[in-house]
Amino acid sequence: MGNIGEQSNICLHTKNTTVKAKNKSLSTSNHQPSITHTIINNVNPKHLNKSCVDRSNSQSFAIKPYTNILSNPKRRTKKQINNKNKIFGDRLVEKEVGTIRIVSQNVNCIGVSHEINHKQENAKDWIYKHSVDIIGWQETGVAFHTLPIRKRLAHRMKDIRWDKMRISSANNKNEKLETFQYGGTAVMAFNLAAHRVKSTGFDETGLGRWSWILFEGKHNFHTRVISAYVPCKSSVDRLQTVYNQHKRYFNSLGISECPRKLMHQQLIQQIKKWQEKGENVVLLIDTNENLARMGQLQTQLLYECQLVDPIRSTYQQKNTILPPTSLTGSNPIDSIFVSPQLRNIIRGGWIQVEKSIGDHRALFIDIPIETILGEDPFIIHRNTARRLICDQPKIVDRYNKLLNRQLCKQHTFRQFQTFERIYQSGQMNNKSYISMLNKIDNSITNSIIYAEKRCRKLKAGSVPYSPDLSKIGKVINVWNNVIRKKRGCNISSTYIKRIAKKSDILNPMSLSIEDCVKERNLASKKYKELKRNAKKNRIQFIQDLATQQAERGNETISNAINRINRNEELRESYKRIKMVTKPYFGTTEKVLISVPNSDEERITTDKIEIERALCNQNMKKFTSAYSSPFLQKPLANQIGQTATSKSSKKILNGTFNPPNMISKATKLFIQHLQIPTAIKKKGKNDSYCCIDTAIAYWKKKRERTNSSMSGRHIGTYKALTYDNIPTLKIMNAISNYSFNLGIPLDRWTKDLDVSLLKKQTKYDLRNYEQLAHWKLISISVLRSTSARE
Repeated sequence: MGNIGEQSNICLHTKNTTVKAKNKSLSTSNHQPSITHTIINNVNPKHLNKSCVDRSNSQSFAIKPYTNILSNPKRRTKKQINNKNKIFGDRLVEKEVGTIRIVSQNVNCIGVSHEINHKQENAKDWIYKHSVDIIGWQETGVAFHTLPIRKRLAHRMKDIRWDKMRISSANNKNEKLETFQYGGTAVMAFNLAAHRVKSTGFDETGLGRWSWILFEGKHNFHTRVISAYVPCKSSVDRLQTVYNQHKRYFNSLGISECPRKLMHQQLIQQIKKWQEKGENVVLLIDTNENLARMGQLQTQLLYECQLVDPIRSTYQQKNTILPPTSLTGSNPIDSIFVSPQLRNIIRGGWIQVEKSIGDHRALFIDIPIETILGEDPFIIHRNTARRLICDQPKIVDRYNKLLNRQLCKQHTFRQFQTFERIYQSGQMNNKSYISMLNKIDNSITNSIIYAEKRCRKLKAGSVPYSPDLSKIGKVINVWNNVIRKKRGCNISSTYIKRIAKKSDILNPMSLSIEDCVKERNLASKKYKELKRNAKKNRIQFIQDLATQQAERGNETISNAINRINRNEELRESYKRIKMVTKPYFGTTEKVLISVPNSDEERITTDKIEIERALCNQNMKKFTSAYSSPFLQKPLANQIGQTATSKSSKKILNGTFNPPNMISKATKLFIQHLQIPTAIKKKGKNDSYCCIDTAIAYWKKKRERTNSSMSGRHIGTYKALTYDNIPTLKIMNAISNYSFNLGIPLDRWTKDLDVSLLKKQTKYDLRNYEQLAHWKLISISVLRSTSARE
């Protein structure tokens, strides 16, 4: 389904509802936790031996590095209440290049239905919009083991927007009561992160307490991302609660200890085993304990496992009041813990509940790729639909406004003025100057990507548009926002009145929340019926438009509208082909290899043979250029790979004496590398490029010529020549400064250098000299043409 509004943060399964106690103990077990723990600085060992009830009733105590906590968490001040809707840490802004974004979120039931599921579709849109690489969900709320494979989470999350996806989900598989089931966890990796997945798994007890994905990078880097949910002892003793599910399982094994205590112990033991293997750990967890004071689980994670909370350790200051992480709670209970090696995050924070997926805050951290995977892997940049089109003034104006606004937010103009002042004073060395330029250049690149992504909407929804379908979608959007407003989310009343008026709904806030849910369910049912015939309705809608125009005598417009139908049919065919042929899971399963000492070939499924065959094929493909005479002796020693030696200058001047052992074609090629006389007379080019030259250059460039790996393309420069000259001046000046310093920008040093294998009919090694001769003629013509220009 398309974007028809945000999903309510409540689960539609109304028969069983877990009521979480506010400011109460999360467990009533009187058993003492068996912790072999030495005395830690600023920690009273008595606290470590108390039960859940005793510890929750005791005074809060200080533990480093979180010493600035509330002195009395039970007292709720006005400032603390107003802090509930505030962001803690950074905002969830555009992700920087070279980072991995990890998100933790208690989704409070993703929804049992796999067909018309607003929350599920909104979750996928949210993940794509915020460029999430890894996300951990808690309380998925579905017994996936009772459903067929096509209805499970891995198939639900399929989307054409992901290049690759890997999922590890877990729920209580020891019981098969009904499809809806409290609890459950999941970890999902998308695109670049998904390619680095080594293995997946979950809690061995089958209770779904945690699930994990292991990522493997170069230099023996292993990082395990875990999503865990700790059950809470609810004030309402229902059989379906997660706590009672776990309790029944352990009672069947003759274990009478508190399930919370058992999970604490077993999770810590498992994390220690992983750490002993040399793995880094990222724990995305709903602890269901007050993190503003040091509880049992947090104490063990921080000191026994040596984990840290990078968000709180970075952004929590003296007298900081930590906001609650759930809509109905009063204390923070969700967190992200990482190994000390991963604590230096670029950005992180707790975003608002209303901007998250479920009824808990979404927590996020941005970590450099080198830190989590051991390298900055090369990204394959595929062709994407460009939103910026320079021949449409409205789009260009919007792009320039968004770009300038983002540059102002990042203080890019001020940073450049500071750089110019320091550069003119000569206070720093060249390395410091290029470091400042790289920082400004990266800020501009991120702003360009941000502006282009929002300057035009690509209307390519999964459901064909028709007026009736659009109207009922707006009705669902109204009821979604009304329900969220009644649940306490920060939603504008004026906004609700405006969208309700457009949908012809009178006084929606006057209804009870139960009636609002019923109205939304009725609208969803009607939407589902219309969706079945969406394609037919779409075709009929376009045909009616064409008929209306034909009746008015506008035959040209009528024919153009009819062409829309034909184009959409063709687009739908391509879409189906791509969905069927596009791989989502796994890797290469079989390859065709040649049999040794024979001309025959065979298919193999052996892992070692597949890896060896792929390595050999890649070596042949990407090293074919090394057979070039300039990379072989004796020219390799005289010229070098960078062609900056004295022999290189002699070749340009025409005074180089080639060795006798090289071929005639290579000697002929060296002769044509001589600088033409016209260029010699003209002298060296001016290293300075003025703004008038830059404007004239970008204006005459074709927008669809090429693009850069950084995300910039010809259109992003050409659009600046219309009404954004100040920004173009900065970008042009950065290039001038870098050229004068003699040090390239980081963005210029990233390139793809491959040799494409030609067809045998077009490229034959036996005719190499003849081929080289024709190449030399082409180069000569190009050089003489450029000299005349």
